[in-house]
Amino acid sequence: MARNPKVIIIDQDPSSRAETQRMLALSGFAVMGAAGYGMEAMTLARETTPEVVVVALEEPIARSLQTVESVADILPEVPIIAYSSIGDPGYIRRAMQVGVKDYLVGPLQDEDLGQSIHSALAQEERRQQRLTGEVEAKAYGTVVTVFGAKGGIGKTTIATNLATALVQKTGQSVALVDLDTRFGDVAILMDMPTDRSISDLALPDEEIDREAVQSCLYTHGTGVAILAAPIRPSEWHSIHPG
Repeated sequence: MARNPKVIIIDQDPSSRAETQRMLALSGFAVMGAAGYGMEAMTLARETTPEVVVVALEEPIARSLQTVESVADILPEVPIIAYSSIGDPGYIRRAMQVGVKDYLVGPLQDEDLGQSIHSALAQEERRQQRLTGEVEAKAYGTVVTVFGAKGGIGKTTIATNLATALVQKTGQSVALVDLDTRFGDVAILMDMPTDRSISDLALPDEEIDREAVQSCLYTHGTGVAILAAPIRPSEWHSIHPG
């Protein structure tokens, strides 16, 4: 992976575009250019060789999504990271359908954007290695994410019911991972007392392997394995990607 990943920015608002460019440059990314929506964005995509496209998805919604779809057609193997002030789940889903890899709801933070870009690049690098045979392709399970733009809208209820239904309908092993950093209450809802959580896997002397993960899982009577959120929200500070 390049030390200074090459990025282009697509943002209809000149001031927002300039701020995003400043943020990326300070974080060590090589910004190859910036453009607005439509033909301007498509021309930039064709004339540069970016490793990542960073795009602001704002009004007009239809035009911003059309731009993403066109850029994805031009650069099919380049991850597209979106940032927006719009947190509507339906809009986020539409963005993912036209080619967005990750969606960040503003106000945009340089740390969040940097982590998203590096994560997308790492995933693309692994995909390319599998395609070229550099690494052996492995069979992975299916990841289903249940999320919402705010708390109190039923994410936990949907996730627990979905996990239970999957066990009953498929007979396969199902792990329910609670990644709600503020209101993680899967274990409480399923009446499962726990003394280990995902934060235990982030301890400095903890090697994350199959046995370590298994030691933090609790099996519910329904057959669902639960990886609980930390009891104290402050424990999330010990968890970092990578």
